[in-house]
Amino acid sequence: MNVAGRYAKSIFELAVEKKSLAPVAEDMQTIASTIAENADLKSMLNNPLISKSTKVEVLNKIFSSTSELTQNLMRVMSSKNREGILHDVATTFLSLKNKSEGITEVSVITAKEIKAADLSGIEAYVKSNTNAKKVLITNSVDESLIGGFKVSFDGKLYDSTVSTHLNNLKKELKLA
Repeated sequence: MNVAGRYAKSIFELAVEKKSLAPVAEDMQTIASTIAENADLKSMLNNPLISKSTKVEVLNKIFSSTSELTQNLMRVMSSKNREGILHDVATTFLSLKNKSEGITEVSVITAKEIKAADLSGIEAYVKSNTNAKKVLITNSVDESLIGGFKVSFDGKLYDSTVSTHLNNLKKELKLA
């Protein structure tokens, strides 16, 4: 487990113990989306030239409405110069929470927009192949795939893209 995973697991276990899972999860969602949507904030947190006190001040202002547990986590991370992995901690925490609730996270990458019926089919497939009570699908478009799709969940990747098939064909032709 990486450093972000250890922090996420610790705050997750503490939140469960303190019966504060819902508010901390809400905090983590806010942290993850705020950092993901703000390139300047992400850059600032990862910049070693910016002082620890400045980073702490910025985090305190942006996330002032978060729970005491979340505030403590950010203080501990700041004391260890780990502000740069805060986004990873938040997303890992959310994954741990989802897993504990029987929610399977699925990433679907397609060459063009996918129809709701196709997403429903993927959801049904995932449910039939896992013990998932619920499936949370994130869909993104990558036109470089040319066609087909990539589906990943539970550490598995199913790649049925035209670009991958073409690359495999190229390799086979070079070997022949």
